[in-house]
Amino acid sequence: MGDKRFNKGKKVKCWEFFKCMKTDCPAYKSEDPKCWLFSGTHCREEVQGKFLEKMEICIDCEVFRKNIDVQNVKETFSLVNKQLKEFRNIVNDRDKELERLATTDKLTGAYNRTKFDEIMDIEIERFRRYNEPLSLIMFDIDNFKEINDTYGHSVGDYVLKKIADITRETIRMNDYFVRWGGEEFIIISPETNLEKVHALAERLRRTIESYRFNKVGKVTVSFCVTEIKKEDTEDTFVKRADKVMYEAKIGGKNRVEAGV
Repeated sequence: MGDKRFNKGKKVKCWEFFKCMKTDCPAYKSEDPKCWLFSGTHCREEVQGKFLEKMEICIDCEVFRKNIDVQNVKETFSLVNKQLKEFRNIVNDRDKELERLATTDKLTGAYNRTKFDEIMDIEIERFRRYNEPLSLIMFDIDNFKEINDTYGHSVGDYVLKKIADITRETIRMNDYFVRWGGEEFIIISPETNLEKVHALAERLRRTIESYRFNKVGKVTVSFCVTEIKKEDTEDTFVKRADKVMYEAKIGGKNRVEAGV
């Protein structure tokens, strides 16, 4: 701890001072007066816990005060505590960033399928508990392979990112946007019935259709919408949307098809 922090003279040991007979204590019979350094020390029959937790108690301990310059320790502890809080904030920020990277698609910033499963578990449970409507939009970029073949994959990536940006600007705050795979995306709309989700999909379809993409020009998207049923699982819910998507494609593309 440094000589300046210790008072001169004989060091007071906790087991002597309190006449403690707790033989399983790590500090018992120790010649080292710094009992507070032992994580898990049983001081006066109470487990003192981890180092920082102990320090808060130790500062008011008679043994501690007899061995240490308390004011110096309080200042040091305050500084250490501040630094640890800053470190925890850095770790929390890093954890959030790692979670974001693990649950989002790198190209578009939309959620990935791992996050989709997590969201669906929560929203289906909410639907069953509160009987609130839950709807889903699935959409697929029309003739996307031709875009890649004609203009290259970098332009294809640009189209995907731009459509993702348009989608985020169009959907509501409580909607979830997921990249399902390739040029296919899903929007999960809690507390939304089929009529309202159809209107949302139609608004998004028109917005994308009216946008002029660099090099490519006009791009269209096919949509399907469906509302969850009482007997649905995540699998049946998504499969119904996938089936309706096929109907939208063979029906002429650039349209919104509803599945019930």
